[in-house]
Amino acid sequence: MGNDVNALADSAQVLYDKGSYRLALENYQKLEAQNVLDSELFHNIGNCFTRLGDLGHAKLYFERALLFSPNNVDAQHNLDWVQMRLTDELVDPQPGLMEWLGSILRGQLDTDQWILLSLGVLVATCTLLVLRKTSMPKISWRWPLTTSLVALFLASLSWLSVPRINKSIVISPTSYGYSAPTESSKKLIALSAGSAGKMLESKGEWTQMELSDGRRAWFLSDQWKAIGINQKVDY
Repeated sequence: MGNDVNALADSAQVLYDKGSYRLALENYQKLEAQNVLDSELFHNIGNCFTRLGDLGHAKLYFERALLFSPNNVDAQHNLDWVQMRLTDELVDPQPGLMEWLGSILRGQLDTDQWILLSLGVLVATCTLLVLRKTSMPKISWRWPLTTSLVALFLASLSWLSVPRINKSIVISPTSYGYSAPTESSKKLIALSAGSAGKMLESKGEWTQMELSDGRRAWFLSDQWKAIGINQKVDY
């Protein structure tokens, strides 16, 4: 599968360089369909959508690129460029505490690296315990206790660093918000592509969103996409 992924990525890049943005996008999306969760992949998909003039999807994928790698300077630059051109969209909702902490941690190490670090300290703890029981009984019990606590702390940081965010982006040109999950209810608001909100609840083909100003409305789910991969609403 590794060779197939590399071949698709190379083919997509060649197509992009030739200006065949639609074909490049199709190849990049094939990689995404194989659950390739990579900041550069999402950045490249965002570039394709930008070239095709679909700024709602472009914003979505630049946000995804930054979710997995907050230090992706190119993705941040391109997101800022897109934001300047999405003049009608609402101010984005602020991230929660857990989302903010996760972003800070991923800016230092990715989740896999945090896990490996905690496992390394755990192995050191086991080694100290074995040595204390066998050839080095004078090792103080404080050392394995300390390293085990450090391993537990690092494990908690690895859990916090898992990419997660409750934020969705409007990907259709216009998305209407209603007072109830039916088009026969009162129309409350019209949002343009690139607007963002937090998912609250889903019912059938409808999703209730909360906007940055506190307003809530029901929108057709297929007009929005969550930045988080496989995001589900918690009840």
